[in-house]
Amino acid sequence: MWKKTTRLIKAEDSNYLDSNTTVIGIWWTLWIVSNYIGNYVLKSIFKEQTIETLMSSTIAEMVMSILGIPLAIVTVTIIKNYSSKEEKISSIEKQKSI
Repeated sequence: MWKKTTRLIKAEDSNYLDSNTTVIGIWWTLWIVSNYIGNYVLKSIFKEQTIETLMSSTIAEMVMSILGIPLAIVTVTIIKNYSSKEEKISSIEKQKSI
């Protein structure tokens, strides 16, 4: 969707500078790592409750929470970038109809 939208804009506006798609790769990486840690925490809840398992699951949960901060920031960045693409497409369509 990202690339198709960019192609549509570039077809009408050759001066358009595409925003970097690396942000999407960073988002995917953070999301997968965060979910992997979340699965570890969930599985550790059902294991034998010892001090060691409680400590390791607590640390994993803290890491997951810390990863959530940049994940949220990257998500907002992606949404803003795509929103600006949609606004650009809308303005191009308005110019075409005039």
